[in-house]
Amino acid sequence: PHGTSVVRPINHPDISIYPNPAHHLVHIDSENILLHDIRLYDIFGNLLLLTSDNRIDFSQYPAGVYILEINQQIRHKIIKQ
Repeated sequence: PHGTSVVRPINHPDISIYPNPAHHLVHIDSENILLHDIRLYDIFGNLLLLTSDNRIDFSQYPAGVYILEINQQIRHKIIKQ
């Protein structure tokens, strides 16, 4: 189901995801939202990571496009170089 979803850049004033494109670490900062369910998917919709950590280490993944889902509500495309 995630592989066919349309992913638009987040437009949420309380969440910041950087850097993007990424090489190693991606940081997720939030002022007012509890980050309790962070999921990383590949472009085919396969779940790669489930965490509550606000840092994701991309060094183990090949270059490509990934989908970051926060609290099963907010989705954002991450490019790994």
